[in-house]
Amino acid sequence: MRDEYLVWVVDRHDAGASPTGDDFLPTGANYLGMPYTQDDLEQTGNWLYEGRFIKGPIADQRPDPLRPSPTAKGRWIVGQGKSVNEPTNDATAGGSTYTDHFHTPANVAQGSSDVHQTINIGWQDQARELVDEISARLDRVENDQTREELAAGVEELRVEVDGQARPTVVRGIVTKLGIAIAIGTAMASELGTELTQHAFQLLGQLPA
Repeated sequence: MRDEYLVWVVDRHDAGASPTGDDFLPTGANYLGMPYTQDDLEQTGNWLYEGRFIKGPIADQRPDPLRPSPTAKGRWIVGQGKSVNEPTNDATAGGSTYTDHFHTPANVAQGSSDVHQTINIGWQDQARELVDEISARLDRVENDQTREELAAGVEELRVEVDGQARPTVVRGIVTKLGIAIAIGTAMASELGTELTQHAFQLLGQLPA
């Protein structure tokens, strides 16, 4: 279901639609004739979200994005006809490198028994995804001052990434955001601890 759902998200997004996750089940998607359940949908959406294949706003009552859209990583997986279940490793040299490992039997042009294919996705895309992730969860932060400060930091990051995109400036902004989320126990709970992980993963991708 993971691959099927991701392909559907990409197709709907490319068609200019803004689907909700619940729009997937009425398509008749099934496994060996057995329709997927609501629980299947939510768990699959959460898995793809945690793996950064899709993004979108999360509601308190369910673990998957309400309005899923593909990340650069998810879009590449679909574009290459690959499966999200294949092992991937993220390299940390100036951009995010998604590496898929294939072992025979596999139909690959190189005819090798162990072929590695990589794709580089710039750190700017990762930064934009972090902006989207935090922005989508700001309404979870109950403290008004904290929410405003976090929103200001997110907007500062957005402007820098879409403008001069200076790695040193981005590093400073992301560090502040990551530390703020990490040390704010209440905020970490409200926003989700994975945001801190994503922030520090981005720091590892920035050029020196």
